[in-house]
Amino acid sequence: GAAKRAGFGAGLLEDDPDTKNKKVYLVLTVGGSAPDGSGGDITDVVKGMDNVDVMDVARRNQKSGRGDIKKGSKAWIMKKKDQMERKGKVVKASSKYTGRKRRPAF
Repeated sequence: GAAKRAGFGAGLLEDDPDTKNKKVYLVLTVGGSAPDGSGGDITDVVKGMDNVDVMDVARRNQKSGRGDIKKGSKAWIMKKKDQMERKGKVVKASSKYTGRKRRPAF
């Protein structure tokens, strides 16, 4: 809050967002704070650049949190087994214990 009011700002800059060769840059801005507190916006900094997508933190979190299955969960294991079966691989049958941790024997 205080840094933003003082005129400091930051944002993420994504280069070539639709390719495998995309790069993400952290852009820091200093000065030029508007009275409404929008000094942290980097949209004006990169307005003239081609193939550049300005992505703020809220949009980035919203995008990454959608549709992700946690690796190692039962849903992930079932999806992976289904993929391997469709490829024609031999896959061990699922049981009610699929995806559970093996507790150490005492």
